[in-house]
Amino acid sequence: VVDNFIRRDTQGFVQDPSHAQLVYSMASKVLCDKNAHELSCKKASSLASFLLLNCRGYVDGYVPLIAQDIVCFRWQQCGYPSKSLRTALLRLSAHCLIYNARVTVDHLHNSNLLAIFFVNFCEAFEVQGYFDEDSPRGHSAIPSKINDKRTAVLGLLAVLKLPYDSLPDYMQKYLTKILQIT
Repeated sequence: VVDNFIRRDTQGFVQDPSHAQLVYSMASKVLCDKNAHELSCKKASSLASFLLLNCRGYVDGYVPLIAQDIVCFRWQQCGYPSKSLRTALLRLSAHCLIYNARVTVDHLHNSNLLAIFFVNFCEAFEVQGYFDEDSPRGHSAIPSKINDKRTAVLGLLAVLKLPYDSLPDYMQKYLTKILQIT
């Protein structure tokens, strides 16, 4: 219901800034809860994505919050999620980068969370067998749906548009590695 309101009446939605705050708060509350059901987490991730995709220019301040509080917390605190939740988080990560890669990268770097965000995001570009066989990440790192693959590529392209010298050293090394294996 909320996603339809955001998509069909974006101007009405953004007229009241508290609407965006409520959507962010709902998504954050679910995704930051270690005990939240996986289906609820996927729905919350989609809701945050709707906010970013449909309210361009109106929710700039939420990009770093979503990247930091939601994506990093979920990956950092809750272990390694299932493939479907990992895909939803990948999609949300890509949407943060597509919305504003510079703000996302800078904020995560300043918060010392860039490594966990970027490693998990870049798993979408890893080839099968790249990780050790004992790794739980193994063969299912690449999203299976074409739209998710496209979204991940668009997120990576948003990062690649940034001046290479302005990226933190860690990202420069990782991007070089990703581009060599793809």
